[in-house]
Amino acid sequence: MDTVRLANATDACAITQLQLSNWRLSHTELAQSLVPEDVESAWTQAITIHGDIGRVLVCERDGNLVGIAAIEFSGEVGQISLFEVAPEVRRQLIGARLLNAVADIGSQAGCRHMSLWLNTGQSGGQQFFESMGWA
Repeated sequence: MDTVRLANATDACAITQLQLSNWRLSHTELAQSLVPEDVESAWTQAITIHGDIGRVLVCERDGNLVGIAAIEFSGEVGQISLFEVAPEVRRQLIGARLLNAVADIGSQAGCRHMSLWLNTGQSGGQQFFESMGWA
């Protein structure tokens, strides 16, 4: 069963592992330059300090973290700053569940517009977001 929830500080290690393993595939040079302990510390801070300016969501399947979404708020605009799904569970509705939760959280925070950036060449991500109504 899949569960989407707000992240807590104890999720920082699993979030770091998923982010870095995905980035080793999609952002190889950047992933190699990151220090896992620093990334984990940054996630712990983002989860515990963000408060009014954002949220970190995770999706778990059978107790394993398989997706992450980080959203930042600025007035009526919400920005997805990170969206990662483990490759082995893509096309299994994890991304859709996370994106719906992001929209709900953004709406609750007063966001009327949501945005995100994709790198050139992220055609799979572009297709996913467009299929979910994002352009």
